[in-house]
Amino acid sequence: VSGLLAHPRIFRDAFRFRRTGQARLAQADLHNRLSVWTTPFLIAVAGTGAMIGLFGVVAFVFAQTNFGGDTKKLSEAIFGGEILEADATPAPITGVDTALINLDRDIPEANPFIVIIHEPGTKSQHIEIYGDETNRLIYGETYTYSTDGKLLATGHNSDGPVGQQVAMSMYRLHFGDFGGALMKSIYFLLGIMLCIVVATGLNIYFLKRREKGRAAPRLEAMWSGWIWGSMAMFPITLTVSLLGVSGGWLIAMFWLGSIVFSGVATAWMSAASAGLMFRAIFGAALLSASLVHLLRGDMDWTNAYMVTISVALLATGGAFVARALWSKRFSAEPATTVQAG
Repeated sequence: VSGLLAHPRIFRDAFRFRRTGQARLAQADLHNRLSVWTTPFLIAVAGTGAMIGLFGVVAFVFAQTNFGGDTKKLSEAIFGGEILEADATPAPITGVDTALINLDRDIPEANPFIVIIHEPGTKSQHIEIYGDETNRLIYGETYTYSTDGKLLATGHNSDGPVGQQVAMSMYRLHFGDFGGALMKSIYFLLGIMLCIVVATGLNIYFLKRREKGRAAPRLEAMWSGWIWGSMAMFPITLTVSLLGVSGGWLIAMFWLGSIVFSGVATAWMSAASAGLMFRAIFGAALLSASLVHLLRGDMDWTNAYMVTISVALLATGGAFVARALWSKRFSAEPATTVQAG
C-alpha cells in the first residue's frame, strides 16, 4: 500500500521501462512496473494467506465481539457444527463404500474427491465427502453420511451465507487452484514477478549506496548469495527427495543450504561472481532433478503435464548453465583497445 501511495504517476508510468542508462533507474523501473502489474495478484494472495494463516487469531477476535468469546460457535457458524452427538463407544470403521454409492445415487453430479471419517472407531463416526464444484471458487461442497449410508447433512458451501462461501473460497484463490493449467501458469508467472520485485527492491538500495560513495560489497554479496543460493536449494532438495529423503530433513537442508550459500558469498565472493556461480549451480540442479526423475523410471510419458514440466525443467536448467558459461567466457576474454590514429 505504501508503495502505491509513494508513486504519484502510477498509471502514467505503467509501461515506462528504461533499460539503458543508470543501473538504478533500470532496476527502479523494473521494480515499479512489476509491482503495479502484480498488485491485484499480490492483494489476493496476501489477503487470503493472512486469512488462512491467521484464522485462529481472527476467530478469537471476532468471537469476542459476536459470539460471547466462544470460538467454537464461530467455527460452527462458518463450517457447520457436529452432526452426531459424541459417543466414544468402540465400533468398527465401516460405511465408506456405502456412502459413496449412495452419494452417486442421491447427487449424481457431486464428483467426490475427498473422503473424511470423523470420530473413527467410535459409534459417533460419520463420513464427510467433498464434492468438486468445477465452476466455483469454493473448495468443495460437503455431504455427510452415517455409516449405514444415510445422508445426514449437506454443508451448503455453494449456496449458504455469503460469508461461508467466501471462507470456503480462500484456498483455491490463494493457491490458484482453479481455471485449470492456464490459471496455474498465470499464477506461476505472477509469482516469479513478485520474486523479482523483492530482489530489485534491495538492488535499488545497494545501487543508491554506491552512488553516494557508501558501497557495501559484503552486503551485496550476501544478498546475491541468498537470492541465487536459495533458488539453487529448491532443485537440490527436489533431487534429494527423489532419492528417498523426506520430511523435516528437506526443510532443514533447504534453510541450512541457503545460509551456507549466502555465507560463502559474503566471505569469499563478489555479488557478481556469486550470482554467476550460483545461477550455474541452480541450472545444474534443475538438470540433475530431471535426470534423476527419468533414471528412476518415474516418468509417465502419457501424462502431458508431467512431460511438459520435465521438458521445461530441462530447458530452464540448460539455459541457466549455458548462460553462466557464456558469461564467464565473455568476461574472461581480454579487452581489445583501439588507439586513435
